[in-house]
Amino acid sequence: MNHLIVIFSLLFLILIGYLLISFGNFLSDLKFYEKIPYAFGLGVGVIAMQMFIYSRLNISWEAGIIASPWILVFLLRLYNSKFKLMKFKFKASKIAPYQFALFVLIVINLLYTFFEAWLRPLSSWDGWAIWLLKAKMFFIDGFVNPQVYHLLRENYPYVINLASTFLFSALGEADDRAVLLLFYSFYFFLIASFFFTLKKEIGLKKALFFTFLLSSTQNLIRHGGRFEAGYADLALGFYIFADFTLLLRFIKSRAYQDLILLSIFLGITGLIKEEGLVFALISQAVLTYYILAKFKNFKLFLVSLLCVIPILDWQLYKILNGLSYSLYANSAFHPERILPIFIEILKEVINIRNWNFLWLSFLFGLLIFAKYGKRRLVYMLIGFQVLSYLAVFLISPYEPSAHVKNVMDRLLLHIAAIAVYSIAAI
Repeated sequence: MNHLIVIFSLLFLILIGYLLISFGNFLSDLKFYEKIPYAFGLGVGVIAMQMFIYSRLNISWEAGIIASPWILVFLLRLYNSKFKLMKFKFKASKIAPYQFALFVLIVINLLYTFFEAWLRPLSSWDGWAIWLLKAKMFFIDGFVNPQVYHLLRENYPYVINLASTFLFSALGEADDRAVLLLFYSFYFFLIASFFFTLKKEIGLKKALFFTFLLSSTQNLIRHGGRFEAGYADLALGFYIFADFTLLLRFIKSRAYQDLILLSIFLGITGLIKEEGLVFALISQAVLTYYILAKFKNFKLFLVSLLCVIPILDWQLYKILNGLSYSLYANSAFHPERILPIFIEILKEVINIRNWNFLWLSFLFGLLIFAKYGKRRLVYMLIGFQVLSYLAVFLISPYEPSAHVKNVMDRLLLHIAAIAVYSIAAI
């Protein structure tokens, strides 16, 4: 029963996101089902921000109180005769047997990962010790208690914690196993978003092929439903891919609606993990270059700064509550570590068990096609993100080989989808 309540709660998050997309007239050229992954990501981020604000205003987190403003928004939107919640347009077309076979294989991957998330208990260490532990403590306290951060001596951002707390509130209890469906949802909607994006750019046949390759990547499956379900890394991979697609969309359209939605997603991304904040800053730098140097539009630049508001708010909250925990605060720079770090990164890149030939194919494409169009942008985003990881390893207080070996598979997960996109674009 708890699993069903979580599923309906996730559908409610999608409804929230879709309402906001409808109100803002975002993604107006996309079909209903193509908007759903963005609606899910938007709903998760907004409900977490809502709960964070409620906590500071001493407003209860009871499910009805959280849901009530959105129910009112939904009713008001229904009152608008132009609003159509669902509008499906399917074109009947023949598909080749091998295309149908690829589709079936993708569905098998999705179903397999779903039942893994449904049946397995929480088994990931960070899920126990960080992400869902904080969610349970917030649920028990009924607010974002800064003492939780002091107890755990860490200050990860709050979106994943509070999204899980929302599901606990809907359940009325802290059920780790049921809430793992949240982490599966990031897998499902990443695959869906990836397919819809590629289908528009390279056609159905190739989109099915590369979507199958991404969906069958063992590291994604493990984080979506198996042993690593409960980490925030797959969620960050979902948001980074959404940011990337919205960035491409804005560069092409120069539309305010696309920029606003991109800025909202970047703000959410910066509140997933610290690595998300790095990607948000890199994307903001790219945006600033395009807006000021190419488009020469200062108004667009001001709009792009919307993403800074929730991120600065979180930083202010940390300062006011003395949450300054960092493993790297007093670390020294160790350039002599570059070789062992490079060796450990290379070991993960060629780890076929985790990645198939994803990163080897990516490196081949990087060497051959780096100077071309959209590929150049994705290579730049990935390059700066990886350089940020390298910088952390160079100042880490831990032994470098052990540190890289322990986290590199998760760090590469953040950028896996846009890496496969770059391969498909070739």
